[in-house]
Amino acid sequence: MSGIWYFAYGSNMETATLGGRRRIRFARALPARAAGWRLVLDKPPLVPIGEAFANVVPDAAAHVLGVLYEPQRHDSTLMPSHRYMACLIAGAVEHGLPPEYVAWLRTVPRASTDGGGVAVPGAPGRGARRATRDLTDAARRGRGTPDRRL
Repeated sequence: MSGIWYFAYGSNMETATLGGRRRIRFARALPARAAGWRLVLDKPPLVPIGEAFANVVPDAAAHVLGVLYEPQRHDSTLMPSHRYMACLIAGAVEHGLPPEYVAWLRTVPRASTDGGGVAVPGAPGRGARRATRDLTDAARRGRGTPDRRL
């Protein structure tokens, strides 16, 4: 098993969407509750078509129901693009995420632009690993964990 979980609260709750159109395979799926969040239908589409999609917003008094998927091991040859990583880094810097985390993002291997290999900026340092662990630990405390009390 991968040990990674994905919480679906919108159209990805439907197996046909997640497994079909998105081609994501999963080992198991469980009903779940994400405490401290509220479902809203205000997310604009990528292409303006006059529809809204599911989104979540913080709300200490609410919870969102969804499906918690454990994806199957992914293809280890897949890598993010330079463009995608640039967006992640820019967003992390823009919103003041810890410098150690930004530094770690800069070390993530990415697909070579010439199609013939992998670009590896470097190995993550101790500070970046600690920042990532802290963020992961915070996410595990009540966010998207299985809840059998549904």
